Amino acid sequence: MYKELKKYLDKEEKEKSGKNKSPKRILWLHLKPYYKNEIFDILERENCRVVFEEINYIHWPELDCKKPFESLAKKMLSHFLAGSIDNRIDVILKAARDYKVDGAILFSHWGCRQSNGGARIIKDSLNKLNIPTLVLDGDCVDQNNSSQGQLKTRLQGFVEILNS
Repeated sequence: MYKELKKYLDKEEKEKSGKNKSPKRILWLHLKPYYKNEIFDILERENCRVVFEEINYIHWPELDCKKPFESLAKKMLSHFLAGSIDNRIDVILKAARDYKVDGAILFSHWGCRQSNGGARIIKDSLNKLNIPTLVLDGDCVDQNNSSQGQLKTRLQGFVEILNS
């Protein structure tokens, strides 16, 4: 009887902790903070995994070694963050579909026009695909300009939305 009770309680505990559930798939937009923080610990604890990072997206055509300067120029000029927000939206929506994400987090670095200026348009575009998006305002370089308590609270609320 005690073995059956233990088996039952173990099963209940696993279900409560979300270990039996598939992890929530997160699309990370813009940069990560470059200092010690709890963001990724919280995501890990809440069974969320970053499956794609926008900044690491390889967007350029194959470089031609015979034309190195021309190739590098094409690489730089074809960057999706340069030019219209539509270029960025196209990359984000493609990644969201390809990686079957459950949600997106945009770490909106203060003073960066690519993150702040496009945040609302990006969020609205992802919402059309029923992908909840959290815009986290912060400073990716100086932790003194980001409230860790506020980041934690907003992240936990976002995870609740993903799990509902």
